Amino acid sequence: MRPIRPILVALALAGLVVAGCGNQGQPDTTAAAPTDPTAAPTSASTAPSTGSDATATSATTRTSRTSVLADRISNPQVAADRLLDAWLDGDRAAAHRLASQAAVDRLFAETPPARSPQALPCRLADPGTFVCSYPLAQRAELTMIVTGGASAGYTITGIEFGD
Repeated sequence: MRPIRPILVALALAGLVVAGCGNQGQPDTTAAAPTDPTAAPTSASTAPSTGSDATATSATTRTSRTSVLADRISNPQVAADRLLDAWLDGDRAAAHRLASQAAVDRLFAETPPARSPQALPCRLADPGTFVCSYPLAQRAELTMIVTGGASAGYTITGIEFGD
Protein backbone atom coordinates (compact mmCIF):
# COMPACT_ATOMS: atom_id res chain seq x y z
CA MET A 1 0.00 0.00 0.00
CA ARG A 2 1.38 3.41 -0.95
CA PRO A 3 1.64 6.18 1.62
CA ILE A 4 -1.13 8.70 0.88
CA ARG A 5 0.59 11.81 2.30
CA PRO A 6 3.39 12.10 -0.37
CA ILE A 7 0.80 11.66 -3.12
CA LEU A 8 -1.43 14.41 -1.70
CA VAL A 9 1.55 16.74 -1.29
CA ALA A 10 2.61 16.12 -4.90
CA LEU A 11 -0.92 16.80 -6.18
CA ALA A 12 -1.16 20.01 -4.16
CA LEU A 13 2.18 21.26 -5.52
CA ALA A 14 1.16 20.38 -9.08
CA GLY A 15 -2.06 22.38 -8.62
CA LEU A 16 -0.11 25.40 -7.41
CA VAL A 17 2.27 25.21 -10.38
CA VAL A 18 -0.63 25.00 -12.86
CA ALA A 19 -2.47 27.89 -11.16
CA GLY A 20 0.66 30.04 -11.21
CA CYS A 21 1.29 29.46 -14.93
CA GLY A 22 -2.16 30.52 -16.13
CA ASN A 23 -1.69 34.33 -16.07
CA GLN A 24 1.86 34.86 -17.28
CA GLY A 25 2.09 38.08 -19.25
CA GLN A 26 -1.50 39.05 -18.47
CA PRO A 27 -2.50 41.71 -15.96
CA ASP A 28 -4.48 40.57 -12.96
CA THR A 29 -8.07 41.59 -13.68
CA THR A 30 -9.76 39.93 -10.75
CA ALA A 31 -10.68 41.91 -7.69
CA ALA A 32 -9.18 40.75 -4.41
CA ALA A 33 -11.61 39.61 -1.76
CA PRO A 34 -11.52 41.62 1.46
CA THR A 35 -9.31 39.97 4.06
CA ASP A 36 -10.90 41.82 6.97
CA PRO A 37 -14.02 39.91 8.02
CA THR A 38 -15.56 43.19 9.24
CA ALA A 39 -15.07 44.91 5.86
CA ALA A 40 -18.27 45.92 4.11
CA PRO A 41 -19.03 43.95 0.96
CA THR A 42 -19.04 45.88 -2.33
CA SER A 43 -21.98 44.05 -3.84
CA ALA A 44 -25.23 45.85 -4.61
CA SER A 45 -27.08 44.17 -1.73
CA THR A 46 -27.64 46.33 1.34
CA ALA A 47 -29.69 43.80 3.29
CA PRO A 48 -28.28 42.86 6.68
CA SER A 49 -26.17 39.75 6.64
CA THR A 50 -27.86 36.72 8.14
CA GLY A 51 -25.22 34.23 6.98
CA SER A 52 -21.59 33.86 7.82
CA ASP A 53 -18.92 36.39 6.87
CA ALA A 54 -17.43 33.80 4.52
CA THR A 55 -20.66 33.74 2.50
CA ALA A 56 -20.68 37.55 2.18
CA THR A 57 -17.03 37.57 1.09
CA SER A 58 -17.71 34.84 -1.49
CA ALA A 59 -20.64 36.80 -2.95
CA THR A 60 -18.55 39.97 -3.09
CA THR A 61 -15.74 38.22 -4.95
CA ARG A 62 -18.17 36.59 -7.39
CA THR A 63 -19.87 39.95 -8.10
CA SER A 64 -16.53 41.67 -8.75
CA ARG A 65 -15.31 38.96 -11.13
CA THR A 66 -18.63 38.92 -12.97
CA SER A 67 -18.47 42.64 -13.70
CA VAL A 68 -14.89 42.31 -15.00
CA LEU A 69 -15.83 39.37 -17.24
CA ALA A 70 -18.94 41.14 -18.53
CA ASP A 71 -16.69 43.63 -20.36
CA ARG A 72 -14.63 40.86 -22.00
CA ILE A 73 -15.64 39.84 -25.52
CA SER A 74 -14.63 36.23 -26.18
CA ASN A 75 -15.41 36.16 -29.91
CA PRO A 76 -13.59 38.29 -32.53
CA GLN A 77 -16.68 38.49 -34.77
CA VAL A 78 -18.76 39.90 -31.90
CA ALA A 79 -16.09 42.53 -31.15
CA ALA A 80 -15.94 43.59 -34.81
CA ASP A 81 -19.74 43.63 -35.18
CA ARG A 82 -20.13 45.80 -32.09
CA LEU A 83 -17.55 48.28 -33.38
CA LEU A 84 -19.36 48.40 -36.71
CA ASP A 85 -22.63 49.14 -34.89
CA ALA A 86 -20.96 51.90 -32.84
CA TRP A 87 -19.64 53.48 -36.06
CA LEU A 88 -23.03 53.28 -37.79
CA ASP A 89 -24.66 54.87 -34.72
CA GLY A 90 -21.96 57.56 -34.40
CA ASP A 91 -21.17 56.33 -30.87
CA ARG A 92 -17.48 57.09 -30.26
CA ALA A 93 -17.76 56.24 -26.54
CA ALA A 94 -18.87 52.69 -27.34
CA ALA A 95 -16.16 52.44 -30.01
CA HIS A 96 -13.46 53.40 -27.48
CA ARG A 97 -14.50 50.47 -25.27
CA LEU A 98 -13.94 48.10 -28.20
CA ALA A 99 -10.94 49.43 -30.08
CA SER A 100 -7.64 51.27 -29.84
CA GLN A 101 -7.55 55.06 -30.18
CA ALA A 102 -5.90 54.80 -33.61
CA ALA A 103 -8.55 52.36 -34.85
CA VAL A 104 -11.41 54.56 -33.61
CA ASP A 105 -9.85 57.66 -35.20
CA ARG A 106 -9.36 55.88 -38.54
CA LEU A 107 -12.89 54.45 -38.54
CA PHE A 108 -14.64 57.70 -37.62
CA ALA A 109 -12.62 59.63 -40.21
CA GLU A 110 -14.84 57.96 -42.83
CA THR A 111 -18.56 58.45 -43.35
CA PRO A 112 -20.55 55.32 -42.56
CA PRO A 113 -22.67 53.78 -45.31
CA ALA A 114 -26.40 54.41 -45.47
CA ARG A 115 -27.20 50.76 -44.74
CA SER A 116 -25.49 48.23 -42.50
CA PRO A 117 -23.09 45.99 -44.43
CA GLN A 118 -23.21 42.21 -44.12
CA ALA A 119 -20.28 40.73 -42.25
CA LEU A 120 -18.00 38.21 -43.86
CA PRO A 121 -16.77 35.56 -41.38
CA CYS A 122 -13.61 36.58 -39.54
CA ARG A 123 -10.46 34.80 -40.72
CA LEU A 124 -7.46 33.80 -38.62
CA ALA A 125 -4.44 35.73 -39.92
CA ASP A 126 -1.90 34.85 -37.21
CA PRO A 127 -2.21 33.30 -33.77
CA GLY A 128 -4.33 35.75 -31.78
CA THR A 129 -5.05 37.95 -34.83
CA PHE A 130 -8.22 37.85 -36.90
CA VAL A 131 -9.26 39.82 -39.99
CA CYS A 132 -12.96 40.72 -40.14
CA SER A 133 -14.35 42.26 -43.32
CA TYR A 134 -17.48 44.13 -44.29
CA PRO A 135 -18.25 44.89 -47.96
CA LEU A 136 -19.42 48.53 -48.07
CA ALA A 137 -20.10 48.89 -51.79
CA GLN A 138 -19.05 47.17 -54.97
CA ARG A 139 -15.25 46.95 -54.81
CA ALA A 140 -15.07 48.75 -51.42
CA GLU A 141 -14.51 47.00 -48.11
CA LEU A 142 -13.98 47.79 -44.43
CA THR A 143 -11.44 45.49 -42.78
CA MET A 144 -10.91 45.28 -39.01
CA ILE A 145 -7.83 43.75 -37.42
CA VAL A 146 -8.92 42.04 -34.20
CA THR A 147 -6.37 40.83 -31.66
CA GLY A 148 -6.55 39.01 -28.35
CA GLY A 149 -7.90 35.72 -27.14
CA ALA A 150 -11.07 34.16 -25.79
CA SER A 151 -9.92 34.26 -22.18
CA ALA A 152 -8.43 37.77 -22.26
CA GLY A 153 -10.96 39.20 -24.69
CA TYR A 154 -10.66 40.70 -28.17
CA THR A 155 -10.06 44.29 -29.20
CA ILE A 156 -9.83 45.98 -32.58
CA THR A 157 -6.33 47.30 -33.20
CA GLY A 158 -6.50 48.23 -36.88
CA ILE A 159 -8.91 49.56 -39.50
CA GLU A 160 -8.42 49.52 -43.26
CA PHE A 161 -10.62 50.79 -46.07
CA GLY A 162 -9.83 49.34 -49.47
CA ASP A 163 -10.96 48.02 -52.80
